[in-house]
Amino acid sequence: MTARSAAVAFAFATSAVALLACDPQIVDAIEERAAPPVCPDGADILKDSDGDGVPDCADACELDARKTVPGTCGCNLPDPLMLDEGEANCLDLQKLLAHRYTFNGPSGSVALVDSLAGKDGVIVGSALSGNGTLDLAGGTSDEYVDLPNELVSGRTSVTLEAWLRWRGGAAWQRIFDFGDNEEPEGGQGLGSSYLFLTPKSGIDDSRLSTGKIRLVYKASGSLRELISEAPIALPFGSDEPTHVAAVVDAQAMTMSVYVNGKLQLGHAIYAGVIDYGTDPPTVIVPYELLSEAAPYTWQAPSENGTSLPPVDLATIADENDWLGRSQYLQDAELAATLYEFRIYAGALTEELAAISFDAGPDPVFLPEPESRGN
Repeated sequence: MTARSAAVAFAFATSAVALLACDPQIVDAIEERAAPPVCPDGADILKDSDGDGVPDCADACELDARKTVPGTCGCNLPDPLMLDEGEANCLDLQKLLAHRYTFNGPSGSVALVDSLAGKDGVIVGSALSGNGTLDLAGGTSDEYVDLPNELVSGRTSVTLEAWLRWRGGAAWQRIFDFGDNEEPEGGQGLGSSYLFLTPKSGIDDSRLSTGKIRLVYKASGSLRELISEAPIALPFGSDEPTHVAAVVDAQAMTMSVYVNGKLQLGHAIYAGVIDYGTDPPTVIVPYELLSEAAPYTWQAPSENGTSLPPVDLATIADENDWLGRSQYLQDAELAATLYEFRIYAGALTEELAAISFDAGPDPVFLPEPESRGN
């Protein structure tokens, strides 16, 4: 026996079932010490990318050494039965998920289906691509998604999560902006109450604004914003979508940003008061930098003794729940391709954010998107 045929016999003897799935003649070939069997379509029977003893031709998860079949969570994620009791897993995401928008549907459709709760949205100025994405031109194109009212104001904690390829451009675009403004519903003006996420803020020393991802909350009747920002702007120009999540956690008393499953420890800011009656608007109460490497938290007073207000979602009059459009009339719209948008009825932990990122848009452990009349 040659060294090559001995190695082949040893590798395939460890997984007879997998080998049978590869080719019905494999067992006979091994018993007769014949040449290595041929995998379907001429695949290399010696190739085992993840080193789990099962060749790629028979391995349904060829880049995951823990699995040879997808299982509940798909490939590249451990299934619940493989975890210690209480450890975060994909089914925890499934339990928390409240609304799911996948951008599936026929090309040209302007209906955006919520596959879980029936809170369907409408695409304005654009339409579905037919391949599971939505393209928004940005700028002043008036292309955005109008979701139903009151998706966040009835919650104490929430996570808003998106996969998108951003094409860059002007500051203060909106991945999402849920709230209201001085104009009647559907209009734009000066924001009154909101929770929004921008891929890149402007650069303005007086507002402690440095061109980064910024999550901003403002209560109805308040003159001040609460801000949690990442140390980076949203990546753009990539062939792969970026995962971003905004988390309001009432129990932990934090407002956080995640990018590609990782908590972003950037600036936490208690915003000053701005006089919009001047041109340009004037900061009349200075912004307060609470931390250079932490999310916004209202657990304790700031270093100078300021009593920090909570992020209270009940104070948002979210009659304009928009993807890609700002409450503020002057802000540019989002230039991006959207792959998925989700709302969870609770705060994702760092572990769950990482699991969601690893699984990507449209993972197998979530229910198949429904198509109701679109």
